[in-house]
Amino acid sequence: SEDWVARLSRTPVREFMTSRVTCLDSELGLTDAAQLLTNGHMHAAPVVEDQGVLIGMLSLADAVIEPSVNPERLIVDDVMTTEVVKLRESATANEALAMFARTGLHRLPVVSNTDQVVGILSVIDLVRWLATFSKP
Repeated sequence: SEDWVARLSRTPVREFMTSRVTCLDSELGLTDAAQLLTNGHMHAAPVVEDQGVLIGMLSLADAVIEPSVNPERLIVDDVMTTEVVKLRESATANEALAMFARTGLHRLPVVSNTDQVVGILSVIDLVRWLATFSKP
């Protein structure tokens, strides 16, 4: 059997990422978006425009606004993070490990070569994949 270290540098993240991803539209009301995140037990979700192209991320922290602002008047586009750290679906497990270590983030959107969201990768996804190499 192949050594797991070799598999780290050979296996693309598309093989163990979560491919069912809830994405948000940038025009969605902030209150509705926060409700979607909460109901889905998610800390963050990718924000996409036409054809699923990644344009930002919305986290629950982004949705917490100062009390003087009426959240009913805000949309996702008003508060989302536009500088998004992302991985290409062809990125290796090694590259994902390095990105998690460098950024301190716990989940990253995974995109195609045309920046369409194709999945999300969490630290837990990576740990579960690594655990498949341990012998019981």
